[in-house]
Amino acid sequence: GNHSRTHDTAGQQHSSSSSSSSSSRNQQSLLEHQYAGLLGPLETLGELMFQSHASYNACGLGSDGTDRLINIVRQHMLAARQAGRAPALYGAKITGGGSGGTVCVLGLADQAGQAAIDAVVQQYQRETGYAPVVFAGSSMGSACFGHLRLLRQP
Repeated sequence: GNHSRTHDTAGQQHSSSSSSSSSSRNQQSLLEHQYAGLLGPLETLGELMFQSHASYNACGLGSDGTDRLINIVRQHMLAARQAGRAPALYGAKITGGGSGGTVCVLGLADQAGQAAIDAVVQQYQRETGYAPVVFAGSSMGSACFGHLRLLRQP
């Protein structure tokens, strides 16, 4: 799978009704449970990402912009499933230093995945007037850059 990070340049400038957002999330969560028997590794990881994001918001660290991006990803995923197609996007969550700005999206590393990311970006831009910046791919991480081992002294 491919990891794409979408950056919301608008941050917390957007507003949405929390009651309709909460209701929409509950409905979407119920739809997720309809597919519980069909979940493979990507679907499971994606659902964990959505749950992680919800947990982050429960701590008061989210933002309207990142919530909107994540809900758009979820809408695209559910629309594909409801149409009987395999989704190209599987999950999304806020990531980074906190309080909004960056969303990590789990999707396919192919043309369908790129088309789905492009559709999310276009929908977000239509809804908000802001064009998110997309960073695609994944780094080699500690395999390339090394790591530090911290030892606690007694």
